[in-house]
Amino acid sequence: MLGPPPYFIKDYSKSAKEIWPEGCVVATEEAMTPAIRALLEYRADRFEGGIVIRPLLRLRYLAENPFGGKILEEYRLFFFKGVLISNTAYDRVSGNDTLLPDYRFLSGRIDSPFFTADVVVTHQGRPLLLEVGDGGSSALPPCLSPLDFYTAILAI
Repeated sequence: MLGPPPYFIKDYSKSAKEIWPEGCVVATEEAMTPAIRALLEYRADRFEGGIVIRPLLRLRYLAENPFGGKILEEYRLFFFKGVLISNTAYDRVSGNDTLLPDYRFLSGRIDSPFFTADVVVTHQGRPLLLEVGDGGSSALPPCLSPLDFYTAILAI
């Protein structure tokens, strides 16, 4: 049972935020089929595995994106060999990441040498662990220097 809409859809690896909202957001159950078609068409040969459907969360608004849309409070955490090597805002604007819980405990619960965790903050200020993923398919956030990222890996 899905519960009431709206829903957020993606494939097993990626969303289609670039075509927001038609390939990501489903406002009614009747809109599910066209949204999935848009997602499939957009992801095409990059489509991974299957469809993920989850409730659409209302996230804390931070700013307007200069390319259109909103910047919401989201963070990407990278773990390597049991060490949290990066906790970075997902976009160019950040909230106060010092108020987030300590997610280092994930390294003891996820049996993988390299993975990511995406954390969001709801409009009510509640941090949530949104998803854990294969770090190999996760992009570096724009504020994370590749040099700093790989230096952190080499330090382990």
